[in-house]
Order: sequence, then structure tokens, then C-alpha cells
Amino acid sequence: MLESSLLPTARSSEFVKTNQVIVANDGIELVADVYIPGGTPPFPAIVEITPYSAQQQNKLGEIYATRGYLFVAVDARGRYRSSGEWKPMEYDQADGHAVLQWVANHTLCNGRIGTRGHSYCGYNQLLAAIDAPSALQAMVVCVAPGDAFINVPFHGGAYDMSDFMWLLTMTGRVCDDGGGNEYLGIKRFGAEEFEENPYEQEAAQNTNQALEAVQEKLQQQQLENLTSALASRPFQQMDVQFGIRQDQFREWIQHWRFDDYWQQRSVLPRLSRTDVPTLHISGWWDANGRGATAFYRGMRDRAA
Repeated sequence: MLESSLLPTARSSEFVKTNQVIVANDGIELVADVYIPGGTPPFPAIVEITPYSAQQQNKLGEIYATRGYLFVAVDARGRYRSSGEWKPMEYDQADGHAVLQWVANHTLCNGRIGTRGHSYCGYNQLLAAIDAPSALQAMVVCVAPGDAFINVPFHGGAYDMSDFMWLLTMTGRVCDDGGGNEYLGIKRFGAEEFEENPYEQEAAQNTNQALEAVQEKLQQQQLENLTSALASRPFQQMDVQFGIRQDQFREWIQHWRFDDYWQQRSVLPRLSRTDVPTLHISGWWDANGRGATAFYRGMRDRAA
């Protein structure tokens, strides 16, 4: 049963959204959108730290705030409005602690915090839960990938190319709109510009049949481009085939053993250092399903 201080106050259709800056332990500024419920503070809080843009959480913020929760959505370090360098799994524990402490100390918060998020935003919760501030009372971890190294980016010792494709979409401060199409599309591989492509002339006929044919042909072209690029060698320079240099990819493949680098980013060996009640969510056909089962079993068997 949830303690009363974790439950929201009465619902209200009113809320206020503000923009705040949270300073990490090393001085990096993390930008947060704070959704404040109507009613009398303090409130229990829900926190999400995301590399996918906190500004996309407007609807979620409204849902939580109108139900009496203080909702804090934070751009991860080096992403969107936050300063610093984006390096997956490297700063999530320390930055997570800084955010949790900031929220817990805020006059609008009653000192009781839950976190939520899916995929990467599930894994970063688990990192933040290690030696976390006592204000962290609950987590909802949805479709989190498996542990560092053994599942991300390697699977049974082989580099998972889906992680490589994910890194392509995460290069820079913002996500590549379209899930990597900028790197997979015709412009990156020396084909004609889309505006000059004869397929577009078919689409100009403005018929559903022609449009579907265009989409099918472009998808086939992208698939052929992708297959060719992924088959290129040397493997360490595959990013060049996509027109960019992906330093995180190159750094990861340099650490092909479970060394100190990965131990600092892993969760499973350190689960005894957290006792936060956690709801793990996944599905039978979820590509990240192994993460949910591994972390659930690990928490059950090793948590304090």
C-alpha cells in the first residue's frame, strides 16, 4: 500500500508550467519543465530525465499535474536545452541524484518522489536508484534495455547493430527526425536529390496509388543503402558510411570486455545498493524484454 504522502491531493483542472535550471554536481545546467498542480503545496513529485526532449512531455505533464502531482521533466545532459556532453550511461547516476535532490528540496515538493520512463528513460532510473537520495520512493521502469555491456551494446559478445542505429539517431543535441532517415536516405548515398527524383513526379499526380508506389520504392532504396553500409569494413569505421563520425560508437567498441568502463555503467552488480520499490513493464515481443526480467530478478534476489 502506498503511503499517504505519495498519493496526490484532490484533482484540479488547473496547473502551471514553469521552466527551471537544475545545476549538476559539476556545474552543468540541466533544463527542466516543471508542472505545478492547482491546490495547496507541497505535492508528491514524479520525475523523468530524458534524452528525447522534455518538451515532448506536455500532455503527460498536464495529466500528472491535474491529478495532484508535481511533474518534473528534465532534458538529459548534452541533449536539447541542457548543457554538457551527451554520453549514454556515463552521467546518469550522478545527474539523477542531483535532480532528485533538487526536487526533494523544492518548497513545492513534500519530499516524496517517484520516477517513470521507458527504454533509455527506464535504464537511467535504475542507475539513479543506486545509492539514491532517500526521497526516491518508487520507480516505474518500462521496456528498459538490458544491462550495460551484456545487452547494450553487445549481445552474447556480438555488437548489436540496432544500438549502432540508435546512436546515429542520437548524434548531436537533438534526435534525427524520422528515426535515422537523414542518414539512411538517398541524400547520404550519392543518389539524386529527392526534388529531382522521378519517383516524386509520380507522387505529384496526387493519387494514393502513385504515392504508395513512391513510398515503396524509396523504402526499398533505403534498405539497399542500409544493407550496403552495414556490410562495409573496417567495422570500426562504419559510421563513415553514414556520413558522420560517431565517437560514442568508436568508444564502445574499444571496450569489448567487461572492464571498469562497463562496470561503472552497469546496474545488475550494484542492485544491493538500492531498495526502491519498482514496477517493471515489458511485453512478450519487446526487443528489450530481457531487461525487465533481468532487473526484476536481480532486485528480488539482491536488493536490500
